Amino acid sequence: MAINLAVIFYYFIDNYLYQSKPAHDFSELILHLDSLESYQSVSIEDSLYAFDPNFIGAIEFEKLGLNRSLADRITRYISKGGRFQHPTDLLKIYGMDSSWYKKVELFIDIETKTISTVKEKKVIHPFSFNPNTISYQELLKMGLNESIAKSWIKYIGKGGSFKTCIELEKLYLLDHYDLELLLPFCEIELNEVEMAENIDINESDSLKLMKVRGIGPTYAHRILDYRKLLGGYVSLEQLNEIFGIDSLKYSQLVPHLSINDRSVLQLNINTDEFKVLLKHPYLSYEQVKSILNYRNELGVLNDFSELQQLEGFGTIDTSRLKPYVSFKIN
Repeated sequence: MAINLAVIFYYFIDNYLYQSKPAHDFSELILHLDSLESYQSVSIEDSLYAFDPNFIGAIEFEKLGLNRSLADRITRYISKGGRFQHPTDLLKIYGMDSSWYKKVELFIDIETKTISTVKEKKVIHPFSFNPNTISYQELLKMGLNESIAKSWIKYIGKGGSFKTCIELEKLYLLDHYDLELLLPFCEIELNEVEMAENIDINESDSLKLMKVRGIGPTYAHRILDYRKLLGGYVSLEQLNEIFGIDSLKYSQLVPHLSINDRSVLQLNINTDEFKVLLKHPYLSYEQVKSILNYRNELGVLNDFSELQQLEGFGTIDTSRLKPYVSFKIN
């Protein structure tokens, strides 16, 4: 529903407000919505399959259409010994998306034998660990069985190592469910060469970012996603704007990060379309509307002093926008 409303809104802006298309001509819009609904129904059906919520991890929940925060909440609940004995128990999870539940309800398969099996399976209780230096006794202490612990230590003993935490997948005896529980606690210490090297957040990919202690797959992808939205970082302090990075987390990460190349992708205030401007995290809907209204009524904006006079803009807004805005007229 929300996606359909967004399509209608942007279609109206593009085709009727700024391109002067006759207001009564909705034929193309109807075709767009029909194709979108068809695509959504096919993609959702294709992605669903029978599953037991007691035995899948966050990645599987995401594949089933659940957002990451709720997927993580469920896996934490399971890791602490929680169990679902009936499909409706999922609705007891705080913040559960009821529309998602309705879509997957018929695919939830919790059998009586599953509940009894859960009691037999030993739940692991991870703590912070370095997969390259952890001992056999520590693995057992976390609750991993002897076969996995022996295989792990044998791999390390033969010269094997884990450069990133996700490489724990190399341990074929470690099932996906236990891997999901271990990853948040995995910490690989940087060697002396890596410690001396500051990771450039504008040039690094996710694997490079994960070399920094405290950056796992989730934070790495958030840093990259926000970099794409911004057009590039100009200050390390912008990491504070990323969900989950508080002042403590920031202070742990910043000594190992740097920005060598501060050139960023710029928006053109005078020529970029409504949708392009609206995608930038430093511009709100009201601010973009003010820009478009000014352009339609008075022409081009020449500098930041004029931009600051527009409705919805202040000194702080224009200050942080400066590296990302151009006033050039082609």
